[in-house]
Order: sequence, then structure tokens, then C-alpha cells
Amino acid sequence: MKSNNKPKVLIYCTRLLEAGGIESHVHSFVNELANDLDIYLVVLDSRLNNVQKANYQKKCKKTWIIKKGGFIERLFFLFIVLIKVRTIRYDYFYSNGQGDSISFTRKMLSKKTVWVHHHHTAVSKGLLNDWSPEYYYTLKNSDILNACSKSIAEELEAITLRKSLCVPCFSYPIKTSNRFNISSPIKLGFFGRLIPEKGITQLCRISKVLDPSLLEIHIWGKGEIYDDIFFKNYPSINFHGPFEGKDELSVVLNLIDAFILISEHPEGLPISLLEVMGAGKPWIATNIGGIRDIVVEEYRNYLLPQNLPEEDLVVHIYNFIEGLINRANISEIQIKKYDESYSPSKVSEDWLKIFSI
Repeated sequence: MKSNNKPKVLIYCTRLLEAGGIESHVHSFVNELANDLDIYLVVLDSRLNNVQKANYQKKCKKTWIIKKGGFIERLFFLFIVLIKVRTIRYDYFYSNGQGDSISFTRKMLSKKTVWVHHHHTAVSKGLLNDWSPEYYYTLKNSDILNACSKSIAEELEAITLRKSLCVPCFSYPIKTSNRFNISSPIKLGFFGRLIPEKGITQLCRISKVLDPSLLEIHIWGKGEIYDDIFFKNYPSINFHGPFEGKDELSVVLNLIDAFILISEHPEGLPISLLEVMGAGKPWIATNIGGIRDIVVEEYRNYLLPQNLPEEDLVVHIYNFIEGLINRANISEIQIKKYDESYSPSKVSEDWLKIFSI
């Protein structure tokens, strides 16, 4: 039975898709912390499927999930929702994303409600131009500012001139047992949301020049422009489509030998990389956001410079593959670091400290 003394936390999401990093975090946040918190959820722009919505409705005390629509339509529904939301006195208001409506929503709540804002993308002077005055207000005026990695917390502090905590997003460890078979090509894989900013097109183009006797490229995911027809133009790519859940993720991580993320997206600390780390798999990824914070081994964790020409990218991939030869696939060092800093139990403990538990 739920206790009446549990802190009341209102989660406000400007958008939730069916899949994505913050979507995975919010889903896990609710599932992991619902026994310790009374959670209320507002989603301004929902692309969730019926199963996902049903899970939130089961775990949360109350949900207000606004379907995808035009700006005026969503603004109208937000106004109606906030009239209902204001009838409850919350202990905490937890926001994420970079929407302009965050600060407006907070102002509609009691002044006694503690505002916790979670920033989960890279920070740089160039990206500052993408932040609206309303979002900068959020960063400056939230009672507690949290970043998903140490590097991003330090960069936020330099820009906002205030303290930022560092509690990561939720992820789950997947245990694997594979080791390299040197006589076979190394299976280099990507899984996640298929968008151009994740380097999918570059990975496809360089697949035409990579030596198939050294490595295979495997891709899992879903995206509007990346479908079976698109990948038919790249016969060296093994495209497997989308997957769901930890059981299917286990199949993916047991198949691949290493993970690749060529990103132009302002990554925070990608959950896919945390999952790869928890499985002890090697990875090669663009040095952006908080990715450098999880480098624990010289050869198995390879940082790519940003905005590489494709011919240079090929050289870096070959260097990465060469560094993996004759080394065990599973890294106990990475697994230990994950368990210490990023496991669900550790992340739950750190979040509950924020909510004074």
C-alpha cells in the first residue's frame, strides 16, 4: 500500500517519443522510483504508444498526456491541464528537455514546490545560440540543476555561474558472454534512433570501402528516412530493424563485438553507450558532451574527433579495430565502473537523495 508521506513529484516532459534517450530515462525513472515517490506526469507532446501510456497510468498517481498536435492546440490543452494540476500541492517539480513551456509551467505551481531541472545535452558556446531566453531562465532559476555527466555539469556551472549536480540517466546492464573470434570479421554495431545526426548516412557510405574480411556493420533502429529501401543501396550493411525491451537488447549486445556512434547530435551521455559499457563491450564514439567521462580503457574506448572527413573516419575505425585484436571482448573494468556509478540501484539512490529520501 502506498504511503501518504511519500514526496509528491510532478514530472513535466515537453515531448516523449516512442523511443529515445530521455524517453528511456523517464520510463525507467517512473518504474524504479514509483515505490518511493508519488509520481504525477504531464507530457505536452506525446508520441507514446498505447502500451507505454498504460504503463505510466499504472505506475503514476495521475497522468496528463497531451497528444501530438499543433502549437495552439497543445497550448490550449496545457492551459486546461494546468488548471487541474494546480489542485495538488507537489513537493517537487522535475523537468527535462529544453522547451520554453517549462518555466511557464513552474510558475503556475506553488512557490514552495522545489524545482529540479535535468539538463541532458552537450553544452558549448555554439549551442548557447540554440537556447531561448525562457530556457536560459530555467537553467538559472531552477532550485536544483542537474546534469547527466560530470563534464556537462562543469560546463553548465561555467555558463550559469551556479552549482550543478551530476546524476546520470537510468540505464540497464545487459550481461554478455561473447569473446572475439579473430578468424572472423569483427561485428561493429549501432542501435538507437536512426536520424542523420547519429551518423547513419556516413556509416553507410564508408561501408562501401571498409574491408569485409576485417569487420561487418550491423544496425538496429527505426527512423523516417532509414528503412529497408534505403539500406538496399548499401549491401554491406546488415540492417535488422527496430527492437524492444531488455531481452531483445541482450540479443543485440551478444551479437556485436563493439559499438559505434558517429554523432553530430549534441549528445549528453547516451544511454546506448551506458548499456554497452554495462555489457563490457568496446566502443568508438564522437568526443562530444559527457561521452569522454566513461572512457576507462585506452583500447576499448576510442574517442573520435568531431566533424571528421569520411576518409579520416575510416582510418580511425581501422585503428580502433587493430587495438581490439587479441584482447578479450568482455571488459570487467568497464562492468565494474558501470556497477559503481551507473547501475539502476546507484542511480536510484542518487535521485532519491535529490528528493530528500
